[in-house]
Amino acid sequence: MFLSPCSCDGKTVCDIKSNITYDPGVCRYLETTYACFTHHSVTCEGSQSNLQCGEGQVIVVSWANYGRRDTTTCPDGRPDSQLQNVNCSWSTSMEYFTKMCNWQNSCTVKAPSSVDPCRGTYEYLEVFFTCQDASCPPGWTWFGGRCFIFKSSMKNWPDAESSCETLGGHLASFHSTAEYTFIRELTHTAAGLYETAWVGGNDREIKCWWMWSDGSQFDFPNWAKGEPNDAGGREDCMTINYGGRDYVNDAGCNANKPFVCVRDP
Repeated sequence: MFLSPCSCDGKTVCDIKSNITYDPGVCRYLETTYACFTHHSVTCEGSQSNLQCGEGQVIVVSWANYGRRDTTTCPDGRPDSQLQNVNCSWSTSMEYFTKMCNWQNSCTVKAPSSVDPCRGTYEYLEVFFTCQDASCPPGWTWFGGRCFIFKSSMKNWPDAESSCETLGGHLASFHSTAEYTFIRELTHTAAGLYETAWVGGNDREIKCWWMWSDGSQFDFPNWAKGEPNDAGGREDCMTINYGGRDYVNDAGCNANKPFVCVRDP
């Protein structure tokens, strides 16, 4: 017999009926494995909440659902007709909120107004999560839910990317000024200076269409003034710290340079 996890997921108390048919001479039993999660957040439709862990810890979403599972949560003076559908669920809830919040110290979640899994039902967002110590493999440094490492060995961009992949990651991407500044300081701490280093930005596949090698959205526009300039039509890979400065530059991919890798914890 298979017991659907939906019958108990997210509940603090759950009664299970085995529905096992009696068979003389055969002893049957139901075995169930479960875990209890320490943090629970409920956000009514149109509102937002903040998930927060302690210093040095990160969020790991264990279960999430946007919809409705009972008639008593988030009534907000709504008519009974908007509270009766207790089997309402947005199928993408887990994927959406794990991508939003996992490995962050804090995360603001909002019941998405653009999503309406059950028309006519007043919905709410429910999230169970744990707080885990932010940890990375030896030699790596944690920042913003990811692990970074500076490698001083001199490699061209393709070989640097391959080296990062063997370590379980890619050349580093950055998506905010804070991440960019952290990576610059990481190179300075490791090398004793702001050494020019490869990161994951490149337009090797489609000219002038820059992307990160880890597949994340290329959303950092702060190139140095006049860059990328594709000097000589051969500069398809990104460096930071050009000339020891706060300078994001495009460079020829065959030059040998140190590099920065990123991976998940």
